[in-house]
Amino acid sequence: MTTENSADCWQLAHWRIEPDSHRLYVQPTQTDTAVGLQPQLLEPRVMTALMLLLQANGRTLTDAEFMQGVWPGLVVSDASLYKVVAELRK
Repeated sequence: MTTENSADCWQLAHWRIEPDSHRLYVQPTQTDTAVGLQPQLLEPRVMTALMLLLQANGRTLTDAEFMQGVWPGLVVSDASLYKVVAELRK
């Protein structure tokens, strides 16, 4: 898996990620009939989690690292972490 990033967006496979606008664009493949990029708006915490994973560059993050990165200075339950991960998987 390779990623490319510029100052304001990341490219991961057929996804273009724009963290500042919380948008994820799925670029159609050659077999898709859709024309252009299809945007999806991500919740801010979900985007933060995605960026944390991208910046880890394949390294496994601990629950504590993940929680500190997504909810700095806050105490949250594991359920919050699992909810964000479930959103990313969708």
